[in-house]
Amino acid sequence: MLEFIPFIPASTPGISKTLWQTALNSWIFSLTELLNMPQDMFMKEVSSNTSLPSFIDQVLNEQMNNESQPVDTNLIKYIFLLYLKLSSVSVTTELLDIARLCSFVIVYSESNIEQVRRIMMDTINSSETLEQSLILTIGSLIDSVQSMPNLLFNTKPMTIDILDRAYVLVRVLDALLSSTI
Repeated sequence: MLEFIPFIPASTPGISKTLWQTALNSWIFSLTELLNMPQDMFMKEVSSNTSLPSFIDQVLNEQMNNESQPVDTNLIKYIFLLYLKLSSVSVTTELLDIARLCSFVIVYSESNIEQVRRIMMDTINSSETLEQSLILTIGSLIDSVQSMPNLLFNTKPMTIDILDRAYVLVRVLDALLSSTI
């Protein structure tokens, strides 16, 4: 089983460029190995690997939260290729839960909307449970957006935290709708 070391941003205090480059090489090597596996080994690996989902979460969260210093472009490309391959097989994995798919569409939909839309459609069409989760999530987000004017009007004083939450909510809804319609 491949072991993915935890992701750390390049700008982490106390991490030298050399050490970070070594970690980057390890992440890319592991993703390359995974992508090059025959389909049956790939499916077994993604369904049983315990370090991969956490690693993917860390990378996508960093990419979403730090626009001024984005994650290494090659690493982002390899994760995109991982989701592309996942969409072409029928496998049960933590990587295809609704929260991770939301992160995936937020990170990739602005630059690759057609490919993201195809990946989402292939993934959703292979799982009725995932399709239902997506419908419920979009419904909840729409309900939240509809209640936003009252929240914003009745909140005094308006704080940056409230505006940030509203922005995230709308960003997630926009990304999900763009990638599924």
